[in-house]
Amino acid sequence: MAALDRVKVLVLGDSGVGKSSLVHLLCHNQVLGNPSWTVGCSVDVRIHDYKEGTPEEKTYYIELWDVGGSVGSATSVKSTRAVFYNLLNGIILVHDLTNKKSSQNLYRWTLEALNRDVAPTGVLVTNGDYDREQFADNQIPLLVIGTKLDQIPETKRNEVLTRTAFLAEDFNAEEINLDCTNPRYLAAGSSNAVKLSRFFDKVIEKRYFLRDGNQYLSGFGNEHVSEDPRCPGALPEGQNNPQVCPYGLYAEQLSGSAFTCPRATNKRSWLYRILPSVCHKPFKPLEEGHLTHDWDEIEPDPNQLRWKPFEIPKASQNKIDFVSGLYTLCGAGEPRGRNGIAVHIFVCNTSMVDRCLYNSDGDFLIVPQQGKLLITTEFGKMLVEPNEICVIQQGMRFSVEVFGETRGYILEVYGAHFELPDLGPIGANGLANPRDFLVPVAWYEDRQVPGGYTVISKYQGKLFAAQQDFSPFNVVAWHGNYTPYKYHLEKFMVINAVAFDHAGHEAKCLQQNGPVLCNRLRKRCGFVVGGVLETASGIAVPYLAGLFTPCFWASSYEGIMARMGKDLQHSKEEPSSPISCPPYSAWDRDAGCCPTGPQISSITSGAGNCMSEFMGLIKGHYEAKEEGFQPGGGSLHSMMTPHGPDADCFEKASKAKLEPERVADGTMAFMFESSLSLAVTKWGLQTSNRLDKNYYKCWEPLKSHFNPKCK
Repeated sequence: MAALDRVKVLVLGDSGVGKSSLVHLLCHNQVLGNPSWTVGCSVDVRIHDYKEGTPEEKTYYIELWDVGGSVGSATSVKSTRAVFYNLLNGIILVHDLTNKKSSQNLYRWTLEALNRDVAPTGVLVTNGDYDREQFADNQIPLLVIGTKLDQIPETKRNEVLTRTAFLAEDFNAEEINLDCTNPRYLAAGSSNAVKLSRFFDKVIEKRYFLRDGNQYLSGFGNEHVSEDPRCPGALPEGQNNPQVCPYGLYAEQLSGSAFTCPRATNKRSWLYRILPSVCHKPFKPLEEGHLTHDWDEIEPDPNQLRWKPFEIPKASQNKIDFVSGLYTLCGAGEPRGRNGIAVHIFVCNTSMVDRCLYNSDGDFLIVPQQGKLLITTEFGKMLVEPNEICVIQQGMRFSVEVFGETRGYILEVYGAHFELPDLGPIGANGLANPRDFLVPVAWYEDRQVPGGYTVISKYQGKLFAAQQDFSPFNVVAWHGNYTPYKYHLEKFMVINAVAFDHAGHEAKCLQQNGPVLCNRLRKRCGFVVGGVLETASGIAVPYLAGLFTPCFWASSYEGIMARMGKDLQHSKEEPSSPISCPPYSAWDRDAGCCPTGPQISSITSGAGNCMSEFMGLIKGHYEAKEEGFQPGGGSLHSMMTPHGPDADCFEKASKAKLEPERVADGTMAFMFESSLSLAVTKWGLQTSNRLDKNYYKCWEPLKSHFNPKCK
């Protein structure tokens, strides 16, 4: 059988309630003859057809983890048991209908699995103090199963089932009562079988299909405050660093700028955590694989470069998480001088387990292309899907959970942080609006890791690892303006004007696409003009624009663009009168302009700003080179290297009827643009084996149309 996607479901309950018999019945549809005590954990697999009988039907593995032990176990036993609770997708709570205490203990089992049985003070939650509000924000699907129904006399069944019915209500879960020695209780078509199937479907949906259920704060660079609702009042009142913090927490400041920076540019956040981040063993070198900042390992290549989609290894062959799946493609500068950039590709198929990463060298701008990323940070959780971007700023610890084969792009900036570009003549509103940037809310786990938690630091281009015995995501509350954040590219407000001709590079970039985020690699007096930071004398200084351009390539504003006639705001209407305009199909010898689609506006030739352009495709088709430029691939056009639409695109644009048309529906491409001259790594040119060596041939069919007798 081909490899199937899988989900992990815990089976929890007191010893002797019949968990092993239940798991055997669920997985094999047979009665377990001689059940034995479970030591540690036993895992069995059930094959489940998701949405059976519908067009969406798909087969999954359901891993059922039968966890042994007693809820009253010593702390050391519970800490050991905690390793089974990682990356769970659902929980089946099992109790003995003849044993009232086993029902009551389900609360403690659930709190233990959800890491809520120990308050930050270290005081264990006691019996009778449970409040259903503790489960109000739970996102993990739950199912309650009562066993040994056959041992309850018929005359008392109604009384017992009424007494236990509150369990399902408290857990916001469905309830099944059965006899594990009789398969008919789970017979196909029975109400119990329907409930069970519905539960497994919900687990699968939560893991693979549902959209983001996390909460966020809104605003770019705002002064935010957040505390986990499990610990109200965790933020100190009127002080950053009181003598004693609420709940016995430690106060810790994370600075993203010099302490003496002007107030407008000062970036810092205060974190209130269970243990400080300094509690770890010494760092030791870690093999960095294909992560590098050695730009001299191979001779430079000025050619137009294009890569086929980067391959994702199969999990069955080689399990690779986010860190081990980082590959440097190109870059310039170096991290010790805090000036430069690097473009990385990430491919992974498994989640980071008990390890996290932080970047001492700079900021990561992460662009997922295939597969969702559930990113846990010290500030909370973010779900980042394709067509979204996120920024993890310098020094912030994060761990990445994936849900299958995953791929994407990373722009790393050494030194300064990303900022929103000025709007200039656009006015007060437009492009990326600050309120559309989302910041996670506080979330903590007080989790001991007996086997050791690995903290990975990217420092001076190298990786180092340190061990600690607790999760670093133990921040109960925080406040400040230095945070991770995410942004959905469909919220980008496009401003477009292609009435009859093509404006200059700067105006075109500023009006038509403009950067979502920009980065001033050197702090100099200047202003952003279409992705170029210029001095008063007009000289471009090192500057980076993360250009996400839905105006021509994506479905922003429903993807409606006018090739002629009216601008975007009126492009849903027909022009009031025909407007004659030439097909806009030109080429570029520099990288100083945004590469707009040739059917829309020209990519003008001629010298100008000296820029390097790295492009990637998240989804859809890029019309300038519709065949070879594919989602998950990329291209690099170095400064002063000619590039532009291929022969097919030119012929199509030259002969097309001049009228408004809808272009690039369902497409999203992006560009990382820099005035630095980017060097390609050996992995990018050779080892990856994804370089399209025939890229140059797309321009070979172009022929001369020059006729001196025809003007």
